[in-house]
Amino acid sequence: MMKFKTLFLRAALLFLVAAVSLLGIFWFWQIVKKMLQIYPGIGWAAIVFGVAIYVSALLFFGAVFYAWKILNLVDQENTFSAAALVDLRRLKLFILGMAAAYACFLPAIFVVGDQEDAPGIILMFGLLVGLPLVVATFIGILEKLLQRALFLQVENDLTV
Repeated sequence: MMKFKTLFLRAALLFLVAAVSLLGIFWFWQIVKKMLQIYPGIGWAAIVFGVAIYVSALLFFGAVFYAWKILNLVDQENTFSAAALVDLRRLKLFILGMAAAYACFLPAIFVVGDQEDAPGIILMFGLLVGLPLVVATFIGILEKLLQRALFLQVENDLTV
């Protein structure tokens, strides 16, 4: 049953990787181009926005890599190991990097929201920054739980 669940998660990860790859190839660069055409005063903020989109995509691919490694450990029934703890920590760092990249969106979004008189877009992208922070916090809690479980496992092995 666990193999089916990890297989489902792997399929979802592959779908997300394909979607982000296609968006990166065909759509991301057009966003910056359109922003510069529609909002001529946006300047450097649009360039920062474009760089942040691609940086967040690269960080996403790194996060997927470590999520895949964690799924491999689950399949091998080696979830409670030091390798899983290291992979979980690296996954958390990649997701925190994505939040930082999303925060770089905000100057350009502020200009667009101000010119279009649409403050909701600023709030929406603010929530986009907060989402990876929530996920990273949850992963941090899982990391501490795993660290505690490994400590108890070693302590139990030494007692017996």
